[in-house]
Order: sequence, then C-alpha cells, then structure tokens
Amino acid sequence: MRRDHVLPTPEDTRALGAALAAVVGPGDLVVLTGPLGAGKTALTQGLGAALGVTEPVTSPTFVIARVHRGGRLPLVHVDAYRLASVADVDDLDLDASTEESVTVVEWGAGLVERLADEHLEVRLDRRDDDVRTAVLVPHGPGWEQRLTGHPARAPAPHGSVTASVAAVSVPAAPPAAPRVEVVALSGPVFAALADGDLAAANAAAPVPLPPSFADPEWAPVWRVRAQQVAADPGAAGWVTGVVWDPDRRLAVGRAGFHGPPDARGTVEIGYAVVPEHQRRGYARAALAALVDRARREPGVRVVRVSIAPSNAASRAVALPFGFREVGEEVDEVDGVEIVYELDL
Repeated sequence: MRRDHVLPTPEDTRALGAALAAVVGPGDLVVLTGPLGAGKTALTQGLGAALGVTEPVTSPTFVIARVHRGGRLPLVHVDAYRLASVADVDDLDLDASTEESVTVVEWGAGLVERLADEHLEVRLDRRDDDVRTAVLVPHGPGWEQRLTGHPARAPAPHGSVTASVAAVSVPAAPPAAPRVEVVALSGPVFAALADGDLAAANAAAPVPLPPSFADPEWAPVWRVRAQQVAADPGAAGWVTGVVWDPDRRLAVGRAGFHGPPDARGTVEIGYAVVPEHQRRGYARAALAALVDRARREPGVRVVRVSIAPSNAASRAVALPFGFREVGEEVDEVDGVEIVYELDL
C-alpha cells in the first residue's frame, strides 16, 4: 500500500479508508491527525463501510466515543479534541473495547498511542485548492509489514494482526469484556468505611474490600449511605455497593443508586473504579449492570446520571446507553452538573 495519497474528492478519502479496512484486525489502533475539514471522519466512514458496520458513522464530537457493530470487526470511533490529558483518555475506559475492535481516534496524537503497542498514524491535510492529502506513518514493525508487504523487523505484539494487503490474519477469539456483579453492603460496613476502619468493614462485608475503599476521599459517600440505611434499612439493597469481578475475585470499585426509586420511579446512578483497575472496562460494565437492574425493577421508569460539564470521559461512558440531557443541577460537592436521563 502506498504511503502518500492525493484525495481530490470525499469519495477518494472514503476509498482510502476502505483500503485500510483490508489490513486492520482486532486490537488495532489508527490515529488520525490533521486540521478541521481534512477528511478524518470521511476516512473513518470508508473504513466502517468496508468493515460492514450497520450504523452510520458520524463525527463523535459531542459524545466523544461511539462503538459501531455489525461488521467483520466492531469499530470504536473516538474524537479526542475535547480531551485535555492522558488522564482523560484513561477515564474513557476504552480498553473495554480495544482488544476486540479496531479503534480510530481523531485528534489523538500525543494522547492515545499507549492504548496499543503499535499503531498507524494517518496524517491528513487540506490544500489551498481544497484537495486532501494523506500520509500513512507506521509506528511499529507490524504496521511496517502491512504497508510494505515485506517481513517485519520484529514480531508483531500480541493482539495485533500480522498481514499484508493481500493476506489478513485475524485471531479467532478476542478477550471478552469484564464480568461484574454489584454486591450490596450493610449499615455496619458503611459506618466502618466512613470511619476509615477497613478491618471492621471487612469483618462485616460479604466480599474482601481493598484499602482504597477506606480512602478519606470516599468517606463522604460512605457516611451518607450509613445515614440512609440507618433511617431506611431497605435502602441497603439500592445504594452504593461493591463492583465485584467474580472471575478475578476482586473488588474493583463502587457503584449503585443514590436510593430507592422516588415517586416518579426515578433512580440515579453513581459509580467509581479504583485507580489500579481503571482502563479495563469496569466503569462501562458497572453502568451496564445497574441499567439492567433498573430495567428489571417494576417500580423504576427513569434512570438518571449527573455529570460535570468538564467530565468528557464520563459522558463518553454513559451516553452510548441512550441517556439524553434534561437540565442541570448544583451539587454541594461537585458544583454544577448536567443531568441526563434514560427512559425505560
């Protein structure tokens, strides 16, 4: 495949994307750079169409990331323009999908390269005569081989595809997303965690809790939950519990509703993943578990999440579930937050 391309029309840009679809495989990362209007989304549209994804591929600017399925591979399409740092990328929880998908990131240079051992950079530009150009820059021997058709200078990393344009090899069984359960806690556990007493909390907890659960930063959450459950013991089955990975037998975070459904049938979701387990898909898995629980509860009709306007990563996790913006509120701790709701 040639490294340099002149693309007079949007159809030519999409055709280049379609050509790249012939050499991508599970775990691949493609980083698109270039100014506004250079053709980043058009190239992704061509790649998605050639993969056979069933949904229209549009710019993910306002939702940050979209996952398109139905084709030979899922396509994760990310717009990193609004992300300020590598920490924001970590919060996107993209590792839930990257090992089984091809991930295409617009505006991702300097932010997302560490999501994969190797990646392809596509440098797009727009000339004064409105013709687009593209330069393919391989980062790693696997991508070098795929673009040239010559043997790589080193073995390709696990999870990437070693292929030429004429022959594509795809691993048969990509790793699955993590499986989680939300395990309810009791009043004594909440009270112990609010006091920072991990030993007492573990003595009463149904699963082992790591030191991060007794971190002072989480104490206000446990204090509120202890008060709620003291006033209404039945709330324990609704409020914050442990995000438990039953396969690894690990507590990886906290998640739950703010309380039982209100008179409108609304529940609000909150969740957090401990730092050492971030970027593994747990945030998305916990949110999915809570939405599924809400759907099964006959008294729940609306699920709500509140997200700070600057928290693009949390929006990227939540909005693909179908949440819509309905207003804003002022939180005593976090300040102004945008309110999103999902009708069940």
